Amino acid sequence: MGDSRLLVCFDGGARANGTAFAVAGAGAVMYRDGVKVSEVILPLPTVRSNNVAEYEAVLAGLHLLNEANDADGTQCTIVSFTSFCGGLPAPQSNNNPFGYKFSWAPRGVLLAARNNSKYLQDGEVKDVPGEKLWSVAQKMEVRGFDKPFEGVPNRDSTQYKQIYDLPDIQTLLRGTFRYAGWADILLSLAKMNMLDLEERDLNSTTYNQLMLQQSGGAAGANPKESVSKFVGHPVDGDVIKAMEWLGLFTDDKIEAKTYLDSVCELMKKKPSMYYAEGEKDMIVMKHTYQVEYPDRTEYLSTQLVDYALEDGTTSMSRTVGIPVAVATRMVLEGKITGSGIKIPIVADIYEPILELLAKEGIVFEDTLDKVVKKTQ
Repeated sequence: MGDSRLLVCFDGGARANGTAFAVAGAGAVMYRDGVKVSEVILPLPTVRSNNVAEYEAVLAGLHLLNEANDADGTQCTIVSFTSFCGGLPAPQSNNNPFGYKFSWAPRGVLLAARNNSKYLQDGEVKDVPGEKLWSVAQKMEVRGFDKPFEGVPNRDSTQYKQIYDLPDIQTLLRGTFRYAGWADILLSLAKMNMLDLEERDLNSTTYNQLMLQQSGGAAGANPKESVSKFVGHPVDGDVIKAMEWLGLFTDDKIEAKTYLDSVCELMKKKPSMYYAEGEKDMIVMKHTYQVEYPDRTEYLSTQLVDYALEDGTTSMSRTVGIPVAVATRMVLEGKITGSGIKIPIVADIYEPILELLAKEGIVFEDTLDKVVKKTQ
């Protein structure tokens, strides 16, 4: 038969009882002898915003299963859905001014910080260019944490109005979590064009010279003071301190061909921007919903906070790897058959994934935050 290989990609989460929020999604491609013979892509079930049995909301970052209805059959309309997720250092391992550690390529993180975003807010489509992305970051509370996180839109959220079949949705936003402070730093770098990818001859340039140039400072001026004035943050404030800690105000020669890579090279040299032995990561995920009934409006939220295990197994690897393993086994055992796009709208596909995630302690907490009665 020759060599067979299986490649699987997945985004997934878990299910909690009660209000019944659920998630499952996977994709698999089977190759034999280098030829693709089967492809299975498993996003979450299509949303039916009216006329269905119960709430079921996607608890992964990419796909939504949201079926809502009163027990007595009363129709409802989902008018707002937001979904934010971030892979971050656990609080005890958050020990650098950026509040972030790389679990993937530093350049990839900076490239993602350049992405344009598009989302729906109060019925209006919002387009945000990459250079202004971090200006729309919002503070977001997550239960169990004393300080709010920052949430920023992630690429094009408007496409999910059709994917989720939510014709009446007024607010639809998928985004990324970061610790507070990241947005101001990235926005300041973007303002100085330090995320630019145009190749330049920078080999004879020092970081101090570049900072002075990018902030419009006069020859002989203090680079730190010039940047402070240009980006609008005090010299003794967190943004300038973070830049100084990174090494942007030094006479070191730049060893990169683009402004973005000049920042990336400094980040790569900072040990505390990587996970050291014994340090833990965490996954923070939160979803909010506004659901309209004839007699009331309900505001709900669902959140997941998962930490690395004591044996060093990361939360990122658990929350991605376990669903992949279950989905792969189902493909190999013939429980997911055929080729082409498969949407798991039946429990036989997504329940095994959800059940095993729950056994591993990866669970979501559902909360009915507020009910507003409508006047008759």
